Amino acid sequence: MRGSIASKVTGVGVLLALYGLVSSVLYFFDYNLRILMWVDVWGPLVGWGLRIGFILGGGALAFAASFFDPANDPEVIAANARAEEEARIRRESHPRRQHVLAEIAKVFPITFDAPADPSTYRVRAFMWQDDGYSHIDQKTGVPYEADDPRATRAMIFVERGDGTRSVLGYDFATSSANGPHEAHPSSWATYVR
Repeated sequence: MRGSIASKVTGVGVLLALYGLVSSVLYFFDYNLRILMWVDVWGPLVGWGLRIGFILGGGALAFAASFFDPANDPEVIAANARAEEEARIRRESHPRRQHVLAEIAKVFPITFDAPADPSTYRVRAFMWQDDGYSHIDQKTGVPYEADDPRATRAMIFVERGDGTRSVLGYDFATSSANGPHEAHPSSWATYVR
């Protein structure tokens, strides 16, 4: 709730500053915004004071509201970082993922951490596929997850120490690993965050 209020107050501040700025520019062309026609009623000096007040006040309001945005709160940032780390650990420790990695490790040197050895593959992302090589459930449009029984293949996006980006495959039916195949740049950009 605090974030939505802060964003609305920021929007009001930006709008006030924008009105003041546009009104200042239009003054030189003998025009004004309809909503601010009243600023010159008391003379040009007061009108300019009001325009500058709108610009400075709106900017100050937007700046002050940014301090109340929870996205800037160090505690929220730390909590989000902890949640992301916990989610990463849960993903990495999923039994089916561990099984795939153990089987692939029999054929290819693989790790989750940045490898010291340039020939070792670092896991960057997983993609689960069904028998039709699709990674998305056609009925729901949701990508398959590790625990989905329809996922019969795994594609593991890996990167070597020398920057080579590849894809390793694993088929559950044959218990076989294949690859590495060069990763297509658009696939890499889609799956690797």
